[in-house]
Amino acid sequence: MLTMALGMSSMLTLAAAAATTTDGAGAYATGKYRDLFAEAGRTPQEIDARIARAWEQLFRGDEQTQRLYFPSGANENGPLAYIPDIQHTDVRSEGMSYGMMIAVQLDKKAEFDALWNWSMTHMYQKGQASECVGNASGGGAADPRSSRSITTTSVSYFLSSCNLAASRNARI
Repeated sequence: MLTMALGMSSMLTLAAAAATTTDGAGAYATGKYRDLFAEAGRTPQEIDARIARAWEQLFRGDEQTQRLYFPSGANENGPLAYIPDIQHTDVRSEGMSYGMMIAVQLDKKAEFDALWNWSMTHMYQKGQASECVGNASGGGAADPRSSRSITTTSVSYFLSSCNLAASRNARI
């Protein structure tokens, strides 16, 4: 399941990286991003259906065998949700940032906001040399744990997903 989530996130974000060129006419400049599913011969309807099935499985599927997204109440800022690290039975910055990236790319504002709220509530390191959402391990919703480190990948995904969400603020 986690491999599927990471694969989905990677496919959505790495497609742009695969299309870069050295002549300055890469995907960012042209606005034309590769669609690896389409290149594999899938129709737009098949692609949309596949992504929708993956979303439903990972964010709405069976809690014991499929789901990676778990709502966990609310606070004064709104709903909270987290993505646990199944192996370590806690919450890690990688899973949270990947979940936020998937949510923002699929225009799932409620899920993005709930993940961001949980991250800020349980993982934010105020007063550190560099204030950030940064606990590599945030514990469970009822027992937040603190680790004073964060992975480079997590930082990249947190920043990128927040930047993308900010640019889409009318839609997400």
